[in-house]
Amino acid sequence: MGRVDTDPLSTDTSSTTEPTSQNRSSYAMNVQKLLRTSLLSVLALLLVGGLATAQAQVDRVVDASDNTGNFTTIQGAIDAADPNEVIEVKATGPYNENLTVDVSGLTIRRDPDGDRPVVNGGTSGPAFDITTDGVEIDGFEIRRELGSGASNNKFVINAGTRTGGSLTITDNVIIGEITSNSADEDLFGVRSNVTADITGNTFESENSKEDPDDTMFGVKASNSGAGGSVIGIDDSGDGEGNTFKGMRVGLQYSDADNITVRGNNFTNINDEEVKFFNDSGVVLEATVESNDFGNSDGSGAVGEGVVF
Repeated sequence: MGRVDTDPLSTDTSSTTEPTSQNRSSYAMNVQKLLRTSLLSVLALLLVGGLATAQAQVDRVVDASDNTGNFTTIQGAIDAADPNEVIEVKATGPYNENLTVDVSGLTIRRDPDGDRPVVNGGTSGPAFDITTDGVEIDGFEIRRELGSGASNNKFVINAGTRTGGSLTITDNVIIGEITSNSADEDLFGVRSNVTADITGNTFESENSKEDPDDTMFGVKASNSGAGGSVIGIDDSGDGEGNTFKGMRVGLQYSDADNITVRGNNFTNINDEEVKFFNDSGVVLEATVESNDFGNSDGSGAVGEGVVF
């Protein structure tokens, strides 16, 4: 019987031929292409899943309008939280609250897709009273009034009862409203006796009293536990400078070593933009650089027993 030639385009499988080297090479290339496609698909799924996980890293939502949140008050969310949770706050307030943050590691932040939520402590106490470690406050407008009915605890954000741990205050607008001050007492934007990263905030005073000399301090710390704090940009270039405007003193640190003040802007400061002193007689070290003191009446950076 003679040899039967087969049509290479035929779909008839009744007769077969040995695979050629060309066919084997084409098959291998198809397998490699399939594997690459499958691998890319898996990587895409992992990336989408990772983004979804990152976006879902919100444990509790606060919405004063009661439309989308688990809570209508920020304090309610704090009281229900476990350590290291994330609380996201919708801009549906204002939230007229005096908040006690006593759960360690909490991040309390704005909804990234919304406006700044407003937290107003009024005259009765700090808007935020932080009594524990590792807290981050991110993205709010935070107000406190110093008036005739104000309590003695005259801070917008108070972390002064802590003597150790860490604190992050970032991307907030921190406003002290001074309506009357017969006792000539001071109002402080942030009081922090712990190591703090204070970055990307705007501190400002709204002063409507007759005496034009403002009594607001932007940041004040008076404890060695505040050593190592960064106001603005750190040594690695991370962070963002703060803006201090229309107040008596921008920053005042006493008895706190190794403070970094970098990349900040000071506008219309009456006394010192940056002031260091210590009561213990020990020479302290501070890095103060790349700050803009240009539009102020103050004396720049001053220190008693401080090495700049």
